Amino acid sequence: PEGYLLSNEIIIFAVKADGTTSKVVMKNTPLSVVEFSKIDATTSKELPGAHLEVRNIGGKLIEAWVSTNETHFIKLEPGKYTLKETIAPEGYLLSKEIITFEVKADGTTSKVVMKNTPISTIEFSKIDATTGKELPGAHLEVRDASGNLIEAWVSTNETHFIKLKPGKYTLK
Repeated sequence: PEGYLLSNEIIIFAVKADGTTSKVVMKNTPLSVVEFSKIDATTSKELPGAHLEVRNIGGKLIEAWVSTNETHFIKLEPGKYTLKETIAPEGYLLSKEIITFEVKADGTTSKVVMKNTPISTIEFSKIDATTGKELPGAHLEVRDASGNLIEAWVSTNETHFIKLKPGKYTLK
């Protein structure tokens, strides 16, 4: 039946000459319900908008979904599986982690949790040292630790914002 494992049990029974028999019972084991949680790495709160997929160990897609503010549940038979993120929620880095988990023959497994790191929005301000007011006209650039240019701009009367991944940067 749907939601249960196929019974591989073969039951041998006899019908007596007088037509009587004993009761024949075949049992099915229910599929295991596995809970999936997609959370913000900094707040540990459920994170909506992540595109996720569970595949069996052979690579066959079992289920794909988009995370919400609630955990997600899938009924699975015993075996090994992987959880992978294919699209990160807006404002977050794509998780490169592939989580392998196992549903044991007795139906046990633990909750599967995947985290996303938010992209940080950094505010840059070029100010006059004596007045503390924004100073327009300065040519500024942000580079990563390898010296690659991330963004260049000319300061204005307003602060400048850049979304940055975790790492070390220089402002020049």
